[in-house]
Amino acid sequence: MRGKLVTLWCILVFTVAGLAQQRTVDEGELGKILALMEQRVQKIATLRCEWEEVTEFLPDPYLKEHWQEKAEKFVRQMPGWRNLPREAIEHNRREIQKLFRRLGEGFKEQRVITFEGCGSLILAKATQNKPFFVTQTFFFPQSHCFLDYGYGQGSVKPYASVKPMSEVEPVLSNLLTRWFFLGGNIVKWGNFRVQSIEQSVDVVTLTLMERGQEKVPPEYRHIVEVRISRKYEGAPISVVSRHGQIVTRRLEGRNFRKVDDVWLPTTVLDTARRYKATYRLISAGKVKDPIGVIAQLPKNIVVNDLRLGRDRQVNYQFRGRLPTLEELEKMWREREKERQYLKARGIATRWVPPLFLIVVGIVWYLRIRSRQRLR
Repeated sequence: MRGKLVTLWCILVFTVAGLAQQRTVDEGELGKILALMEQRVQKIATLRCEWEEVTEFLPDPYLKEHWQEKAEKFVRQMPGWRNLPREAIEHNRREIQKLFRRLGEGFKEQRVITFEGCGSLILAKATQNKPFFVTQTFFFPQSHCFLDYGYGQGSVKPYASVKPMSEVEPVLSNLLTRWFFLGGNIVKWGNFRVQSIEQSVDVVTLTLMERGQEKVPPEYRHIVEVRISRKYEGAPISVVSRHGQIVTRRLEGRNFRKVDDVWLPTTVLDTARRYKATYRLISAGKVKDPIGVIAQLPKNIVVNDLRLGRDRQVNYQFRGRLPTLEELEKMWREREKERQYLKARGIATRWVPPLFLIVVGIVWYLRIRSRQRLR
């Protein structure tokens, strides 16, 4: 009997502790922290920064044996890949196969990433020289989305797509790395729920959980711990991503210095299970030509917009600005009506001529029969 009482007491204590932890989220304090993040992205959007990225990918024995099937699966999961020109699909397939083969063997690469801000727009740009290919990602932090644009040599046509901030993009593929460099509302970007806030004199720690995982066992939940510096005016110090107790990614900023009223780390370490990357700040300063940043937006190119979901893609010609979600929804409904009309028309076109011929044949047959009877 005593054992049962002890068990019930322990359950009650842990339940109360869990409820107390949920109550630690002070909405007023959370609002102040998120406002600090938004202020940071606005400040970064006035700078031009160059970062040297050195990434070392560790060998993957499984991928070394199965790189072809994994690469093909990745190609077929790319949004809108069937709508691309055949030469673009084949080019992507070759490049992804090459990448997966290298990932299996392990390799090291180095490149320079440039960030240029312009108010509500931040451009991230990476250039590959052999073969020449430029990847540009235009971030729209206030709209929680980005425009991914690529062009280069050869027969591959330029492409452009708009995606939510949580999607993969080629310059900074991971959401947490992206947020570490740009700032912004990570709760909205990553669709997280704030579990707790811990505050000290200099550091604020947010514990975030991916939404929809409330019923997932604790050992499988995706938890992110973000440490933000008050001393450096909202700059992130570290980010730890884990599933249960297993750490899958760790980011750490070091040696901060102030550049035009913005605190920036001069070194960022990004460590995951299969790779480690080091970013070193080469240069940073105020953007001298904001119009030049806007001018690099692709004009009149057909954009594949995925903000409504992959099953509700909308294609449109880019006119220098992104449509709002309401405009996008209206465009999708109009296109859906048009598709339904064309589908119905296609069915009518397919079946009406044969039915007409059948009716004509029946009428002709009946007329012949009636003539034979009169004779």
